[in-house]
Amino acid sequence: MPTQTPERPAATYHRPEAALEATQHWALRDLPPFPSIAVKLLQLLSDEEVQVKRLIELLRSDAALSAELLRRANSALYGARTQVSSLQQGLVLLGLDQVRSLAMAVALGSYVKSAMRIAALRRCWRHSLATALLSERLAHAVHFEADRAYTAGLLHDIGLLGLMVNNPKEYANLLLVSRENGFDIRVTEQAMFDVDHCEAGAWLARQWAFPEEILNSVRHHHDPIDDSQYGLLAITQSAVLLSDVLGFGVIPPSETGLDPSPYEALRLQFPAAAQDCLPLRMEVLQDFLTQRINAYE
Repeated sequence: MPTQTPERPAATYHRPEAALEATQHWALRDLPPFPSIAVKLLQLLSDEEVQVKRLIELLRSDAALSAELLRRANSALYGARTQVSSLQQGLVLLGLDQVRSLAMAVALGSYVKSAMRIAALRRCWRHSLATALLSERLAHAVHFEADRAYTAGLLHDIGLLGLMVNNPKEYANLLLVSRENGFDIRVTEQAMFDVDHCEAGAWLARQWAFPEEILNSVRHHHDPIDDSQYGLLAITQSAVLLSDVLGFGVIPPSETGLDPSPYEALRLQFPAAAQDCLPLRMEVLQDFLTQRINAYE
């Protein structure tokens, strides 16, 4: 167990991409493969002319996923006026983007399900969901494709989730050490696993053939936001920061409660359209996220 923060600062531990490609990190060895249906959903995400028929055929190929999708579509969250009894009907009521995003969340949730028996690791999953929902909201505001933003937000911590699934007890201990000592989580990951979750995620994204734009968000979601353009990476980065200040970070907030000042200051750093989609009172956004995330579980 690490007892002190390594001297190397967090800003310097990006490795060259070639080194990442050449190394299979021992902490990810024997990690179960990413769900094949999720990989296919990512491929459809990059297809601008995706047909509803193709999506339905893909979802029907996984009976468990189809059943879970219908259960979620019939939840109070989506407010369907009639019972959703088929995927086709679900697409009509919810829309293509909503069904595709929901399917990706269900597929990824099943992948990390075993690790979520540990409360600290369940928080990591809730952070990914919060980031996805915030990415979707920001994307709508700046007229970016919401399903692409949602997916990038959902998968941004795939390296963390991979380390978590493969080393659940060790990762739960890592979170405890980081919280008690105020360590940067990536520094603690380097000390414990010889890799941080951004590096691990980039390696996994390559192995699992994620689209390049998703890999970019996985690799760079903790980098400073580039103010010159507000595309997919900047949306993901903004959502990660928002998730943290709203109390949905991987490390829980202090027991004294959340100070609204960081939320107010962060909100004002975003483009005007993004500011307008975020309520002035952070409690409103917290309640929205809590209701949506609870409905996924």
